[in-house]
Amino acid sequence: MIRKIYIPVIIAAILSMFALGCSEKEGLIEMSINDVSSRITNIPASVPLGDTMIISGTQLGDIERVIFGSVAIRKSDLITMTDTNISLVVPVTAALGITEVVLVFPGADRAFTSVTVVAP
Repeated sequence: MIRKIYIPVIIAAILSMFALGCSEKEGLIEMSINDVSSRITNIPASVPLGDTMIISGTQLGDIERVIFGSVAIRKSDLITMTDTNISLVVPVTAALGITEVVLVFPGADRAFTSVTVVAP
């Protein structure tokens, strides 16, 4: 009989320790993004797969990578990079249609735009 009483009490004690010891945000990593999309001044309306694309703007010289849809393009894989222009090859694995392009700068700076990818 004593056993039957202790087991529910022990289970209730363990559950209450978990409930009291965990907060809603525990384990979450918060990161803020600084939207610097205004740095992009010109991007083509559409571009074929595998073709060269030029993005014009300001302060583009310190880009770390370009995310083209789901494909990350490293700084070393860009064709050219100056403070006002970057050129890259549109990944042949990119999805056709409107594709999100993100320019990744040091820290939390990100520039967002989109381009329509068409068949070659």
